[in-house]
Amino acid sequence: MPIRLRHNPFKLPDQILNLQTAGKINALPAWYAAMQLHPPAPKPLQSVIPSEVGQFQPENGRLLLHQQQLAIAIRSARRRPKTLSVRKQLVASTAAAVLAVKNRSPAVPCGDAALAASLAYSVPDIVYPEDEIRRVFYKRHPFELDRARCIVEREFSVAVEWVDIHGGHALVPLSGESVVQRTMYLLNQAELKAIKEEKRTKTSVDRKSFRSTAYKQALTEFYAAREEEELRELKMYDDAEIAHKKSLSEMAEKIKTGEAVAPVSDTFSDPILGARHKAGSFWHAEEIELADSRLFSKDLAKQQESKKMMQDKLKAFDQGRLAQKSAGSLPSF
Repeated sequence: MPIRLRHNPFKLPDQILNLQTAGKINALPAWYAAMQLHPPAPKPLQSVIPSEVGQFQPENGRLLLHQQQLAIAIRSARRRPKTLSVRKQLVASTAAAVLAVKNRSPAVPCGDAALAASLAYSVPDIVYPEDEIRRVFYKRHPFELDRARCIVEREFSVAVEWVDIHGGHALVPLSGESVVQRTMYLLNQAELKAIKEEKRTKTSVDRKSFRSTAYKQALTEFYAAREEEELRELKMYDDAEIAHKKSLSEMAEKIKTGEAVAPVSDTFSDPILGARHKAGSFWHAEEIELADSRLFSKDLAKQQESKKMMQDKLKAFDQGRLAQKSAGSLPSF
């Protein structure tokens, strides 16, 4: 019969070790070492914005913030619960978040105890810095949403280095996501340069204009790449038109000299289809349909011929019967 464990992931390794010491299990599970190396993270307070409390910071910073928030929740849970109004709950949660960011030990009031205890194990909203860039870009460029885009991730898309607007790969399609990822890359590079500058000069660097500067640069590169793409397509169309006119002129010269026969002009009731240039696949399909129609005509002619022969035989048989009856060689009924 399996042994039931308490539903507490933080105490699970100790419970497994105690069970082995008591002789209730023979060996430690296969996941025991991995769980010791990577313990479950404590849940933060609700209404805490992850980007403001440093959840996107390095591992040591995140662990420190989680420990502080867990200590606040445990300290507040020991107080007597009290019902708060909506405004007081918002003020208390904001104060707790600000104190957690400033690495201070908050003097939790009696009203904040109920809030911290009730929201200690609730999941906060997941907010990413890319969301704001996407919202601003697609609000000002709504027609980019009409462009078809493949959302299947390929092997090269896992480790794309956005050194340019194309992501360093010629196969990466140009879209609004290119602007988002390029902006994030420029932000990270600017942050690294700011950290090096602060270490060198021992002074703080103003980071307020980093995001707007990176977004403007990514947007400028996007406009240039989109213009280059459209010019390339127009050049392809012009080259195809020139090649088509050249082939028509060569065909006209051959017809004049008698080297070629003028093709049969095709007429269409549809003016759009009639004016459109025909590709090789179009003529191939036309030849297949023409061959099928010829076979159908042959089969229809054979059926009509056999039907006519049968009618002639029946007519000859009826005439013979009438001749025999008039001669009196057939018995009358």
